[in-house]
Amino acid sequence: AKVEKVLSKREETQVLLHIYDVSQDTTVQWINALFAHRWAPVRFGGVFHVGVEIHGKEWWYGACPVGSGVSWMLPKTQTEHHYRETVTMPPTKLSKEEIGGVITMLKSEYTGQSYHLLRRNCCHFANDLCQRLGCGEVPGWVGRFADLGSSTLSGLTGLDSRIGVLHFSRSVLTLPAPSTPAIRDAAAPRPGQLPRGASRDAQPL
Repeated sequence: AKVEKVLSKREETQVLLHIYDVSQDTTVQWINALFAHRWAPVRFGGVFHVGVEIHGKEWWYGACPVGSGVSWMLPKTQTEHHYRETVTMPPTKLSKEEIGGVITMLKSEYTGQSYHLLRRNCCHFANDLCQRLGCGEVPGWVGRFADLGSSTLSGLTGLDSRIGVLHFSRSVLTLPAPSTPAIRDAAAPRPGQLPRGASRDAQPL
């Protein structure tokens, strides 16, 4: 009975949710203060970057051209965003090895290329991580604006694919460099004429 009691009482590990105003832009800080003031009884949402601290590391998710988009840093040292507040989540009862397994799995699932500004961002990652740790969901207001934007996009044909090229690449809003149009050769064939040495079987459909 004593052994069972020891096994049932697993060590708990603190989990913290660090919330930032996206970028250092004072306008974003003003918007977030208006719609999600830290002392307000009801918060509507805002434009946030989120990291999850566990065992002294703050885990977060962002866009990158190759590999996993999951990274970690020392807690509350994100310099590209304005630190706002910390929310204490319910502790996790997973062991250190189990926590490591969860993070390893998330690293493979959350690739840098699968990042989406509204549908798969740092808020979604933080929520997923907290749930797998057994801490429950993050507060609803943290990702509400992104969810509302995603719902709006689903009804707008073509706009979703366009906003997909916008991303907070490693927490910085960037646009991919436009492709350089090919320079037309002065001796390009006339319409209907194949280039020298080309076969009609090789023409695109």
